[in-house]
Amino acid sequence: MAAGKLEGLASAGHLTLPAPALAADQLCSMWQGMLTKEVRMGVRPPPTDEELKRQITSAVDVFLMAYGRR
Repeated sequence: MAAGKLEGLASAGHLTLPAPALAADQLCSMWQGMLTKEVRMGVRPPPTDEELKRQITSAVDVFLMAYGRR
């Protein structure tokens, strides 16, 4: 599903994706980051809304640097 959405953005000229499924996996992994792992391990409380926003925004910024059209 995520790969299909990214393929649509690539078709529209917004992204350059040589491997959409890999790019989708990378984006989802960056969204989760260590926050999710640490919560699952019980070493930190659930992230705040601000922490989630920062995590997601940063991941999208990195993703667009890698795959965004220049």
